[in-house]
Amino acid sequence: MKKTIQIVIGISIFFALISQASAQSVLKDGKIPGDLVIKLSFSSSIQSSAEYDLKITADGKVYLDDRSHMLPSQTFFNPMLLETNGKKPKRLKVPNLKDKFSQKQLKQMILEFEKSGFFEMNESYEGDINLQENICINHANTKGLSILANGKTKKIAFFLGCSYGEKSPLKSFLNLYDKISEELKKVKKTNPKNNK
Repeated sequence: MKKTIQIVIGISIFFALISQASAQSVLKDGKIPGDLVIKLSFSSSIQSSAEYDLKITADGKVYLDDRSHMLPSQTFFNPMLLETNGKKPKRLKVPNLKDKFSQKQLKQMILEFEKSGFFEMNESYEGDINLQENICINHANTKGLSILANGKTKKIAFFLGCSYGEKSPLKSFLNLYDKISEELKKVKKTNPKNNK
């Protein structure tokens, strides 16, 4: 019986080490994989809603697929417009945006995925920190993150329409999502439809 328990523990440790190694192996010899694609997604079931994918490729370029519908003047993806007290939006000064992410920034982003425990998370979750326990709402946002590297893809979608349990990785996921989202604001976006 004691040997059986030791074998089971040994196997568990072995598989834990394998999963840890696979999570840490995105960078090969410190280099960014040539097939790297990081994608941040946002969607909603509300009629007038923002819906988009932001894709970062191995060369550091960012591509925007904006499928938002019925938004006034596509204001969600026009941060240059500022609405003031119900008056007509005013155009803000355009910030200087980088053409693309540097290799150093991409490596840092990959490390953020690894530090967050992203590779150990499930593919989908429901959770909203602001909802009372056992409550769900239909019209809610879904945030998604995915990373393709070395021929493998890991995707996670978080439906923000239900309350979540203590074991949910919502905070860790949203922290990672927000970090990437903030970095994306500093880089020029190419619309793939206009780039054909």
